[in-house]
Amino acid sequence: PKNNRSQFERTQHNDLIIDAYNANPTSMKAMLEFFSKIKSDLPKAVILGEMKELGPIAEVEHRKMLDYLHGQSFDKIYLVGSVFTDGVTGSITMKNTFVFERVEQLIEELERHPLAGYYVLLKGSHSVQLEKVIPFL
Repeated sequence: PKNNRSQFERTQHNDLIIDAYNANPTSMKAMLEFFSKIKSDLPKAVILGEMKELGPIAEVEHRKMLDYLHGQSFDKIYLVGSVFTDGVTGSITMKNTFVFERVEQLIEELERHPLAGYYVLLKGSHSVQLEKVIPFL
């Protein structure tokens, strides 16, 4: 079913795992661990939306997630949400990492620089609206 909960989809250009309905620190890390262990000949890209509704622990939890990402070998990382643009990523330098406040900015980037031939994970809170990116993948 197309409910944006842990579904696989193959587009004309990429293989996708879409888990863009709910996100919290535990589910985010679990999905990243799962995705990193998948054997694939394709390079891997992750598109992560911020984890909403974390309240006062939001910044700390997003930093922890970025620390985890820093130790992974994903080929491209796209981060979407104000928690990323408001400084959480400031002290972390990761190669091939792109940060956007809104999903529409990511779509503009993908229109300019299409992502093709990748295995892509989309993970984030539903309110980030990562499902809008799917037609551009």
